[in-house]
Amino acid sequence: MATTEHLKNGTGSQATTFSFTFPYIKQADIIVQVYESSAWVTKDVTTHYTFPTATSVQFVTGEVPDSGTNNIKIYRNTDTAGLAATFYPGSAIRSSDLNDNFTQNLYVTQEAENDAATAITDSTTAITTADAAVVTADAADATADTAKDSADVAQRATDRLVATTADDGSTWTLTGNNTNASTDPKGVGYAVTQAEAAVTTANTASTTATSAEAAVSSVLPFTIVANKAALIALTPDEDDIFEVTDTTDMDTSTDGTISWVTSGGVATDLATLKPDVTWDSGITLKAKKYGTTTSDEKFVFQSYFANDPETKYAPTASPTFTGTPISTTAAADTNTTQIATTAYVQTELGDYAPLASPTFTGTVTGDVTGDLTGDVTGDLTGDVTGDVTGDLTGDVTGDLTGDVTGDLTGNVTGNVTGNVTGNVTGDVTGDVTGDVTGDVTGDVTGDLTGDVTGDVTGDLTGDVTGDVTGDVTGDVTGSVLTEAQTNITSVGTLIAISINGQYKQAFDNITPATTPVVDCSLGNYFTLDASSTYPSVGWSFANVPASVVYSFIIKVTTGGSTTINWNNVSVNAATPGNLIRWNGGAVPAFTAGEPLYIILTTDDTGATWQGTSLIDFTVV
Repeated sequence: MATTEHLKNGTGSQATTFSFTFPYIKQADIIVQVYESSAWVTKDVTTHYTFPTATSVQFVTGEVPDSGTNNIKIYRNTDTAGLAATFYPGSAIRSSDLNDNFTQNLYVTQEAENDAATAITDSTTAITTADAAVVTADAADATADTAKDSADVAQRATDRLVATTADDGSTWTLTGNNTNASTDPKGVGYAVTQAEAAVTTANTASTTATSAEAAVSSVLPFTIVANKAALIALTPDEDDIFEVTDTTDMDTSTDGTISWVTSGGVATDLATLKPDVTWDSGITLKAKKYGTTTSDEKFVFQSYFANDPETKYAPTASPTFTGTPISTTAAADTNTTQIATTAYVQTELGDYAPLASPTFTGTVTGDVTGDLTGDVTGDLTGDVTGDVTGDLTGDVTGDLTGDVTGDLTGNVTGNVTGNVTGNVTGDVTGDVTGDVTGDVTGDVTGDLTGDVTGDVTGDLTGDVTGDVTGDVTGDVTGSVLTEAQTNITSVGTLIAISINGQYKQAFDNITPATTPVVDCSLGNYFTLDASSTYPSVGWSFANVPASVVYSFIIKVTTGGSTTINWNNVSVNAATPGNLIRWNGGAVPAFTAGEPLYIILTTDDTGATWQGTSLIDFTVV
């Protein structure tokens, strides 16, 4: 048979290369496996090994197999997913393609033959093993018969000496209780009875021994020493016993001076033995030397007592504690006679606001008739007749009749009659009769009769009778009766405006250029000095408002050589064109050196303009 597989001995060295002699079609047909953990594990090329030559493999660093016998397998597994070469009608048939197909078929046949031979060998071995197993089974059957006989005897002995059951092991009845030498001899029942009696005796003896040890400890001649330092200075023998009358720092086991151990020599410390004792000059401790080494300072704790119990301990009735007494902290909202620690009190106080500058986070539902100086982040559903100096971030459904000096962030459905010096960002559905010095960002559906010195960005549906000195960017649907509005910019809609006083408008200076830019968002009146640089190319109208009628005036200062091109106008960066229709059908003429006023109007976002001019002004 052809060779298609090699077994190699691992060396544990990365430098070792493992060669093979059988040919193959492509490198992917070569399979490398390593015997690991009682199984063959397939390795990956590049990740675990490389091909230094066409007929050898070498493992990479970190993936080298251990030393072993036949623990590396290299074999060929030719790809059978498709032919090496495929022929089509009318195509040329090359001998190399035929050879590749026959070689592939040959390699697959060789591998199948080897696999079949291996299978036959394995089956022969299995038959041999099965025959041996039959022989072994026959012998085991004979042994089992003998064992059954022995088991029957053992079962009878178990029933007589150990226990019996009548419900498949749920309950057992002990036997062998020594009630009859023939039918119920000494067995497990008798042993259990004796053991239980021995345990009772041992427990009684342990209690007696403990009492005796305590009694002996109280009368043994302890050597009295003043403190820990005096104890350390001694060179005691094994089982010497001592009384230390000042136990200050006695529980410090980390300083390496005293090693506390159990009676069996296991390391421990006083904090573990007596965790609730505060060792000081008022406590005496009894200790016994452990071991024969006099210099290791190992001691076994015996007992302790107070030097003066009458002053050391508090009475049970109405005790007065000194220092910092410690108790367990009750769970939140506990309502019993349990002691309340300071930690519990602080936890409960967290649910309440302080009297000075309280901050409310929940909903305040009652009326507040006094001053409210803290912040309220929840809803305030009652009336507030006092002053509010904190921030109101929740909704207020009642009336605010006092002054509010903080920010009013929530919605107010009642009236605000006091002064607000902070910002009003929520909606107000009632009347605002006080002064607002901050910004009004929310909508006001009631009347605004106070002065607003900040900006108003919300909608005003009520009447405005106070002064608004900031910018109004929302819609005003009520009457506006003001005498001091200095800046009203980007207004949505003004309805039923009544102005009692001077109307003023700022103007914007246009930068001179051959194509000057008119930014319509800046206002309605512009000036242009065209005495030296003039719009000879055209104009650019930017930010023309949509869906409204918009007009503006341009005052043009002309010079001796000024020329103006009105036939090339770009609106909102669109392509320039002749967009202006002039009154009288002619471009306005002007006298050099004289001012020229141009009035332009559009109602279609600047697609077309209607223009007229005012020229030749003379004093008469």
